[in-house]
Amino acid sequence: MSGWLRALLGVEEGDIPEGAVPSFEFANLPRGSAGLALLLLALALVAGVYWIYRREGSAPGPLKIALASLRALATRTAMTLPPRVRFADSFLGFAFACSGSAAALEAGLRTVQGGVVELMVHPGRSDPRARSSFARDPARESERKVLLSDDFREAVAAAGFAPASFAEMDGGPA
Repeated sequence: MSGWLRALLGVEEGDIPEGAVPSFEFANLPRGSAGLALLLLALALVAGVYWIYRREGSAPGPLKIALASLRALATRTAMTLPPRVRFADSFLGFAFACSGSAAALEAGLRTVQGGVVELMVHPGRSDPRARSSFARDPARESERKVLLSDDFREAVAAAGFAPASFAEMDGGPA
């Protein structure tokens, strides 16, 4: 269960036993749950706005003005929010060198001037039952071996980089 849903429902991390599969049931919510009220209010608001927008063409003038004001308010709100789109400063991958070797990626890392470097790789295990020729390609296995090798980790560190996910950048997921 995601963190925002836990917070909304007032469920603590320790309330869910290790290995359990959490499910959402209205009967299990605390009495007088403000989270439930907020969830239902949000759903009603979305449904109401959708219903109004569907009928905008035949709406009277004051309603059209109200809808235009709502759009302007939403746009202004979006403009004042801090940027949340994350992107890489550089992009490297096996495909650029046509090689599944660590040497190709290491050479690419040495040319980068810092910042966030995205490695475009598709590591995994080759699956002969897969319908896609891409998933059956033995290169998936070789990419996986390269990325997990100690030599490649040392090369990444020597180039001055540290592996991370986009979720770890700028304080966590957007």
